[in-house]
Amino acid sequence: MELLDKYSEELKSDITLDVTNVRDIQMKLPIIKHKWASRLVNTKLDIFKRQKLCLKAKEELHKKFKDKVELSNYAICNEIDKNEVIAKIHDEIESLKYVVEYLEKVEKILSSTTYDIKNLVELLKLEQL
Repeated sequence: MELLDKYSEELKSDITLDVTNVRDIQMKLPIIKHKWASRLVNTKLDIFKRQKLCLKAKEELHKKFKDKVELSNYAICNEIDKNEVIAKIHDEIESLKYVVEYLEKVEKILSSTTYDIKNLVELLKLEQL
């Protein structure tokens, strides 16, 4: 989960709000939203690519098993799922699904950042009175 830790640290620096950086964050917010939306889509594409890779690898292994061994399709599929490469791809897909879940939550956080900035500005106005 190195990727989640990296993203978490980066998000902190992207949206840490205080009195001195409100304007900067407000001006950069569209770019920040774009960056995180792009990461979400790219991660979903990574999952898709790995799923295609897994399917192709399973097909190849299925052909090899079918030619060499007299097993039922069910037994062949079970053996294929135990394959080290297939298991690794499945693990990568599962990890990326957690990254997608995180990035979807980041999108929600960034959507509410506009309100957070507005509230902070209002608070600053009140403090000046």
